[in-house]
Amino acid sequence: VSIIHLYEEHTGELVREFENKVLRPNFNSEVADVILTTVHAAKGLEWNNVQLCDDLWELKVEGKGINGKFEFSVKKYDDDLNKLYVACTRAKAKLCVTESVKSFLKQCDCLHRTVLAFDE
Repeated sequence: VSIIHLYEEHTGELVREFENKVLRPNFNSEVADVILTTVHAAKGLEWNNVQLCDDLWELKVEGKGINGKFEFSVKKYDDDLNKLYVACTRAKAKLCVTESVKSFLKQCDCLHRTVLAFDE
């Protein structure tokens, strides 16, 4: 609504120009400086550099030690874990992750080291 008020009688012109320059062209990803995509659309594709956003998951390592054993269940996060895997494996050279993803991966590493200690 504010665009209509701002451009008044030129709004239709502006919409047509936006359609012609942005919506209709089929831009080639090979010439794009930045590609913004979803995890689902990125499946099977790779790029040299990938930056993950922080809008996909709320992953946490939840576990506790019982009688010297560590219990951990990822059942409620399985879809998010799959998305994280797909997202992270799109990068060929450089992967940039958010602090929350970094924290989750560190927790997983800690969990992994704890589990390995039980095997010794």
